[in-house]
Amino acid sequence: MSLIQSKRMVKTEVHKVLERNLEKELEKLDCQFHMLRCLLSQSLSNGVEKSKSSCQDDAEEKISPYLPQGNRGFHKILQALCKNGGRHRSKGWHTVLDLNECLTKHMYENIDAEFNLIFSVNAKTGISVQELIDKFSIINCDTAQPAPPMLNHTEDFIQAQELKQKKKLKEEVVIRKKTIYTSIQTTIKTAMTSCYEEAAEYKGDGSLKRKQKKLLDDIESFKCNMFDNAKQEVLRQSDQLMGDIKEGLKSEIKTSIQHSFAQASNITLLDVSSEIKALEKLSTQL
Repeated sequence: MSLIQSKRMVKTEVHKVLERNLEKELEKLDCQFHMLRCLLSQSLSNGVEKSKSSCQDDAEEKISPYLPQGNRGFHKILQALCKNGGRHRSKGWHTVLDLNECLTKHMYENIDAEFNLIFSVNAKTGISVQELIDKFSIINCDTAQPAPPMLNHTEDFIQAQELKQKKKLKEEVVIRKKTIYTSIQTTIKTAMTSCYEEAAEYKGDGSLKRKQKKLLDDIESFKCNMFDNAKQEVLRQSDQLMGDIKEGLKSEIKTSIQHSFAQASNITLLDVSSEIKALEKLSTQL
């Protein structure tokens, strides 16, 4: 009967425990996300350095290929590439000429392994964002204390809300994964846009050589910034995603805790008033 009468005290303590568990789980998730960011950042840096050192040669091979039959017909392909933002599918040559892809290949080569570990959807990598979301729980964490029997429904309710929110966040990861990955090529294409437009304006005799020189000169000029910008854009979008995950979990679970205890307040406790009166009567007779 004493425990029943101390319902408010018990609820307050359990509430504090759940709030502490939430903060600890968020701190742990933040450390894990920081580790993933460092891993991704290092692989991006490697890709940036390789791209800067190789982009000129890679681009020259793509836009100034050795053709046994000479450059006949290639000027039309290069013109189409410039007018189409750096990419052209040649039916006559049965090939796709993509300068943006050529410029980003070393960055992708250097990040693919780490990116697939971090953003794996189905495979168990041990460090994927999906798995870290799955492991997040304020009920099952090591520091969690079991709720009293009278508040078992609180844990059930919170776990149900956790599962719902984690499912939603995991779906968001799948959607944004592609945008993060393609942001490298998007950034490079944007940096090269003015170059493509200007090169497309060259006409007449010698225009092929002038287009090639314009493209190569601008790549040399842009390389100091555009590859670094591509790296920063990947990290920016990744940071935004991980920040949204943490905020989504924090907001939803805090609300779930509040709602669960609001519901607990409406539960009718066992009426022990008659037993208390009986005990009081007995105590006066002693």
